[in-house]
Parts: sequence; C-alpha cells; structure tokens
Amino acid sequence: MSTETENDKLEKIYEKLIKKFGIDKIAFKRHPRDERELVSARKYIYGSVPFELFGCIQDLSSNILVAWDSTAVLTPKMFFGQEPTVILLYRIVKGKINNYSETEKLYSMFSECYESKTKFIVPQTLEELQYIIDKL
Repeated sequence: MSTETENDKLEKIYEKLIKKFGIDKIAFKRHPRDERELVSARKYIYGSVPFELFGCIQDLSSNILVAWDSTAVLTPKMFFGQEPTVILLYRIVKGKINNYSETEKLYSMFSECYESKTKFIVPQTLEELQYIIDKL
C-alpha cells in the first residue's frame, strides 16, 4: 500500500523538473488558495507583484511555467504573445477544482491558441509527465 501523499507527488515532480532544467528556467505558480507548503518549489512566482506583470518585466518564452491549476500561467500568451512551456498538473495531483469540466474546457480551448502544441502540456499520468520531461 502506497502512503505517498499529493504533496509528495508534487515534490517529486518539482525535483525532477529542477534537476533537468535548473531552477532559473522554471517558475512554479502556486494557486492563491493552495495552502500546500512544498520544500522543493523555492521559486514560486507570487507575492507582492501579481504574476501577470512578470511578462512585462521579462520575456518568459524560454521558461517553463508549472502550476497545479492556475489561469495566471496563460497571461504571457494572452497579453504579450509569449509562448513559455506551460505544464498543468491538476490531472495528476488531486486538489480542489470547483468546476472540473469547465476547467478542462478552458485549458483545451486555450491550448489551441498556442502555435507550438507541444508547449502547452496537461499530462494524464506521472508516466506521461516523465516522458514529456525527457523529451523537453
């Protein structure tokens, strides 16, 4: 019987991404209502400056934005035409989504806006995520 928690899953995912790409290329966007405290995600983009402004400050196109569930990671594309790699983890790591079907619809429609379809990623399983990480 596995005793791995959802936080443990996130920790492992974050550590894999940091190991492969380095912390300077990754931004972990925490949902404002997500109260998880994760040791490995030291580079959250949140706080006194709204995430949406980071696209004004720097070009995020070569970054990887990782979120459990956050529409803020959509703003670099919407406002600035930037296409950073976006990885959404809500299908893998359980959490509270108020309206799952609407969330699915939103992200599905938004992924169609990306010119590079391989840069907007919503993996179904940890195995799929590992394959994607290996290919990035």
